[in-house]
Amino acid sequence: MPATGPSTCRFDPFCEKHHWLLVLVILALLHQITWGATIAKVGFFTDEWELFGILHFVPHDIISEITRVLQHERFAVRPLLACILGALYYVFGDQPYGYHLLNQIVEILGAFFLYLAINRLCKFKLLAFSAAVLFLLYPNHDISHYHVTAMSAQMALTLFNLCFYLFVCGVQRKAQSYLWFSAICYFLGLSIYELCMPLFFLLAMAAVYILTFEEKSSIKAILRRVFALCLPYIVVLALFVAYRMLILPLIGSKPVYRPGFQWNHFC
Repeated sequence: MPATGPSTCRFDPFCEKHHWLLVLVILALLHQITWGATIAKVGFFTDEWELFGILHFVPHDIISEITRVLQHERFAVRPLLACILGALYYVFGDQPYGYHLLNQIVEILGAFFLYLAINRLCKFKLLAFSAAVLFLLYPNHDISHYHVTAMSAQMALTLFNLCFYLFVCGVQRKAQSYLWFSAICYFLGLSIYELCMPLFFLLAMAAVYILTFEEKSSIKAILRRVFALCLPYIVVLALFVAYRMLILPLIGSKPVYRPGFQWNHFC
């Protein structure tokens, strides 16, 4: 009786070549199963109506609405977020479904970019997929399901995950263009929300990992190369701090910080 080899599925080559597409579809389905039912039940929070009340009385054109949001003390410190909120109000007004749709797309893409970054870094699809699912479904990373204009944290994290993926690609391929696009994503993320500011050290750790285990460079060469790779991000951080501390006071808009907790909460 002739021996038979291992059975193969005609979809195996497609799955191997386009696994990223399958991951994206699965993440989108998981997101819809978990959060999709809330879309029809969640409207706006008090902070939304405060902002919408201000925008309601300005001329209904995109420039006027973006300019008005930029003048608000809460959003002047995050200029790109102000532009996004002004543009969204121009398009969707006070109807919540457009905001929900955008938030869902941003959340799915954030998890997908994290999958791409970890898979590229570790060559371990299961680990990358598990991290992406945890990022997508862990409820504390995002409150936009209940507070739809509080999208700043998720947008910043999504841009950082894209920044992370491009950084890993740039270091592995020695491609400067990837690194510059990565730095641009980092800058855009900071302009939306400063949450990703300390995550800069994750890029340095990834560079050390790649140079140590993939290129097997000496310690001195690794440190020199890591500093060179991280220099654009250091410049971005310096520009961000200069905008907050120097430029905003000059134009009469001081940064406003509202701490989430204080020490007297625990005393």
